[in-house]
Amino acid sequence: MGGDPEKGPSIVADVEKVKPDLIFAVGSWALQAVLSRPTTIPVVYAMVLNPPSVASVTSCRCARPLITA
Repeated sequence: MGGDPEKGPSIVADVEKVKPDLIFAVGSWALQAVLSRPTTIPVVYAMVLNPPSVASVTSCRCARPLITA
């Protein structure tokens, strides 16, 4: 994201276009970007110190059973 979290959702949209097997989000900004839009692609995240403080992983606006650390 080049230090600009506002670019996150558009980057996620570009990633979704290639239909990967999973999305690997590294860091809080990357996790926020993935959580900002609904996706059916499984998400694995790392280097997020306190995931519930980044975004409510368990109570997102859409069901997120495909997200894990």
